Amino acid sequence: MTREWRVYVLELDDGAGPGRFPDKPNLYVGQTARTILQRLGTHLTDRRKGSGKVRLHFRAIRFDLFEGLGPYNTQEDALQAETALAADLRGRGFVVVNETGKPFKPD
Repeated sequence: MTREWRVYVLELDDGAGPGRFPDKPNLYVGQTARTILQRLGTHLTDRRKGSGKVRLHFRAIRFDLFEGLGPYNTQEDALQAETALAADLRGRGFVVVNETGKPFKPD
């Protein structure tokens, strides 16, 4: 069975970061080889593997912001897509509160 990777975007409440505009909420951008719902469950319940910001501030999955992206055949491709998506969202005025979007450097 071939593994597929996906990128996803989660909307967080105002407590997660310095939202710039009322219509541009704080976002968390990630990638996973699981389903989006499985990964969200990890964020919400696993303090070691999930994000504390997501656990404390999750509001909604923003399917509209990643619709049509992926799936990807490798994690490297998904990480590059995640980085590009985060940069695009930041350019559109959203605050991406996680480290996503830093230049990707493969091993």
